[in-house]
Amino acid sequence: MDSITQSNLTITNQQKILLALHNSPLSSKANAAFVTEWHQYVIPRFSTLDTQNLEFWSTHNRQRITACYTGAVDDVLEKHASYYNHRLKVDAHILQRLERQGKTFWPHQLTSWIELNTLGANAGWFFPVEISMEALLDSLENTTHKKILTRWINIQSEVTCIGYGESLVDPIIHQMTLRLDASLPLVNQFHLALNLADFFDLPSFPGQLLNILEHYHTSALAISLWLSPEGVIKFGLRIFNPSTKLMLALAMLTGLDKKTEDGIAFTYGLLEKLAWVEIQHTANGIWSEASYQVS
Repeated sequence: MDSITQSNLTITNQQKILLALHNSPLSSKANAAFVTEWHQYVIPRFSTLDTQNLEFWSTHNRQRITACYTGAVDDVLEKHASYYNHRLKVDAHILQRLERQGKTFWPHQLTSWIELNTLGANAGWFFPVEISMEALLDSLENTTHKKILTRWINIQSEVTCIGYGESLVDPIIHQMTLRLDASLPLVNQFHLALNLADFFDLPSFPGQLLNILEHYHTSALAISLWLSPEGVIKFGLRIFNPSTKLMLALAMLTGLDKKTEDGIAFTYGLLEKLAWVEIQHTANGIWSEASYQVS
C-alpha cells in the first residue's frame, strides 16, 4: 500500500477512479470511456473544493461500482441534464421528472451518479437532503412495496429520510436513505430495520451481524433502500464513518476469498477515506459495499 499512497501525490481524482475500475472485473475500454466522459462533463475542471464531493462506491467483490459527484443544485443540474440529454439520450420526461422533484423537495445539493455492474450500466440523481416522509411516499408508485413501507413508517416514528434519488432508466429505481434514531440503543435500531426487512419478506441477515456491529462500536444505523415497480432491488444497513476493521468484518460475512481481499486492499490503499460501509440484500445474495471520499 505504501507505493500506492505515494503515487496518490501525483495522480488526479479521475485517474484514481480509473485505476479502481481497472482493478475490478468490470474493467474495459468502454467502461473507462463512460466514466471519463461523465467525469469531464459533470465535474468542474478547476475547483479543488468541489472535487472533495466526489465519491467512489464499490461492493466487496467489485461487481458493482458507482461514481458520484455532489455539488450546488443549480450548477450540477445544468451539467447533469446536459450530459444525460445530449450524450446518453435520456428521455425528456425523465429529466422533467427530476425538475419537478426539485421543485417539491427544494434541495440545496444534487448528486449525479453513474453505476457499472455485470449487466451493463445505470445512471441517475440523488438529493442528499432531509425529506419529509409524506414527500417521500408521494414520489413512489402505488405498489405493494409502497404500502409495506408506509405501514412500517406509520407504526414507528424513530426514522428520518436523509436522501432520495432515482435512476434515469425505465423502470425507475427509487433510492432512499432512512436514518434511524441514534439516541436509541443499537439493538433497538437494528431490530427496527429488521422489522422492515421482514415486512418485505427478505431473507435473514447473518446471525452474528449485531455482535459484529457492537464489537466495532457502532452507534447509529441507516437503511439504504432501492425500490422498483417489481420490488426490492437492494436493502442495506449502512454505517457512516466506519473503521477499516468494520469494513473488513462485513466483507468477511459475505464471503472473502484471497482475490476479493486483495481487491479491497488495493481500493482502500488507493482511496483511503471511508464515508460509509453497508451490508445489503441484493438479487445476488448478501453483499457488502463501501463508499470512499476521493480527494
